[in-house]
Amino acid sequence: MIVQYTAAQALDYRRDMLNAARRLARRGDWRVLAAKIGGAPEAGYPQHAQFEQETRALMQALADAPEFRPGAAVARALEAIRREVAFMPRDRAMDGDIARMVALTGQGLD
Repeated sequence: MIVQYTAAQALDYRRDMLNAARRLARRGDWRVLAAKIGGAPEAGYPQHAQFEQETRALMQALADAPEFRPGAAVARALEAIRREVAFMPRDRAMDGDIARMVALTGQGLD
């Protein structure tokens, strides 16, 4: 039960993160995308040219990729979970969410 709840939360975050990265990449400025990468070598460092090349390739791959969508079975399970338990954008008491997930799991996720 808690695994499905956690997986739904992670899937929502992953979808939002990937789709935001794709929108950013489609704007076309590799420096904006590069600024989101922690620990990147700064201009003037020997590794910077390779970093720029890899960032530009990543930007192109993201820009060309379709919107992230889960498979059909996962999408149905996520929809069933989200009918009962809302996405958690910030911390909240989870006892009610867990109780709803226990009930939902007992019924199946159809």
